[in-house]
Amino acid sequence: MRGREQQVYQVMLELVFKIGPTLLLAGLNLRIMLVYRRACNKRRRRRQSGGGYLAEERRLMLLLGSTSLLFLVCVSPMVFLNLTLSQDNLAHFAYQVFRALANLLEVTNYSLTFYIYCLFSEDFRNTLRRTFTGASSVGSSIQQQRTPSPIS
Repeated sequence: MRGREQQVYQVMLELVFKIGPTLLLAGLNLRIMLVYRRACNKRRRRRQSGGGYLAEERRLMLLLGSTSLLFLVCVSPMVFLNLTLSQDNLAHFAYQVFRALANLLEVTNYSLTFYIYCLFSEDFRNTLRRTFTGASSVGSSIQQQRTPSPIS
């Protein structure tokens, strides 16, 4: 009976700490996308022009949707792996290959998320550039030039 209790414990751990948060994240991201789309539609109707906003909306939707989908695809195999992990399965070559692929997918998720943010977010790229070069942003340097110095 001890083995059965251990299995139930493992399943509960996966549900509470991996599957639950993953489903919650997917649900909240979907909710954010729907609310954002409705807000953009309202804003567009008020202004009667949506060319620039439509491109920005599409870019943000792609950013949120692609990172959410990537997360679900890349993390799901690890959840399955943890649920089926046992000494018997570890002896099978196919299980070891699946284990290696699940680990690779999980690491790939974090790596690709960085590139997706770089691709879709100009603010992210500018912040990253400022972080590595130590340069201030163009907007803040213009603001500093306009603001009179108190010492002059």
